[in-house]
Amino acid sequence: NILEKKKIPYMFTLADNSLFYQEFELHKDQDSFMTALYNEIDFTKWFSFGERMMGFNQWTILNDYPRGTTHPLDKAHKDATMLMLPTFKKLIGGV
Repeated sequence: NILEKKKIPYMFTLADNSLFYQEFELHKDQDSFMTALYNEIDFTKWFSFGERMMGFNQWTILNDYPRGTTHPLDKAHKDATMLMLPTFKKLIGGV
């Protein structure tokens, strides 16, 4: 990871978890490429919404946030920021 090599603190999040989940089933072992990709990711540096690594878009739908044509509106972003902030501070440091 280039960020770790350069000692840059970071936190990732995701909009959607469909790369590794199909409905509620983890499918990281569907082939050797997916297994290798999954094993390269340090999930301790990620913020996910819920227990099965739900993405932001999935979380907003589950919680009935207002949406534009294809994207959650401001209230969802503000609430997500408040949820992510403690993890961000823990991983990145005081802000």
